[in-house]
Amino acid sequence: MIEENVVSAAGAPHRFTYRSIQDAIREAGFEPQLRNQLYQWRQIPETILEQVVDY
Repeated sequence: MIEENVVSAAGAPHRFTYRSIQDAIREAGFEPQLRNQLYQWRQIPETILEQVVDY
C-alpha cells in the first residue's frame, strides 16, 4: 500500500477495483476465487461495496 499512497500523493491516482482484478484473472485464463484465512474456498458475493476515493 505504500506504493499506492506515494503514487496518489504525486497526483496520479489509479484504482484497481475488484471487477478489474477479476477481469485480469479471467484474461490470464484463470477463474477468480475467494478464500478465507484458512485457505478454504468462499463464495464470491454478488455485489461488493467499493470504497469511493474522491481526489
